[in-house]
Amino acid sequence: MPVDEVRRNVMASLALAVLLGSNAVKALRTRHLWTLTCYECQACQPVCPRGLDPARFVVAARTNNPDLPSQVDGTHDVPVREAARLCVRCGLCEQACPLRLPIMSAIDDLKNDGRFV
Repeated sequence: MPVDEVRRNVMASLALAVLLGSNAVKALRTRHLWTLTCYECQACQPVCPRGLDPARFVVAARTNNPDLPSQVDGTHDVPVREAARLCVRCGLCEQACPLRLPIMSAIDDLKNDGRFV
């Protein structure tokens, strides 16, 4: 990719971050800028066979907070980094998402090393 194109992309990303605030900066750091488009409709939650809340993974990636509490089976809170280990990667959350967001990429980051960056 030419240097000028990279420079333009960086400037466009920074301009977007300024417009969207600190969550955009955090989302840029986690490489999950798509998380800003999630409006937390919860369509992903009822389809999870493990009783996880996939929207919490999205919020955690958007805020760069792997310790964000998330309910498992609606009974107890655990940090999303621990909840990610329970995910079976069925992809039903992405199929249920009306925006078809790549929720599994945030879960994969947490499963790999417990963090987003």
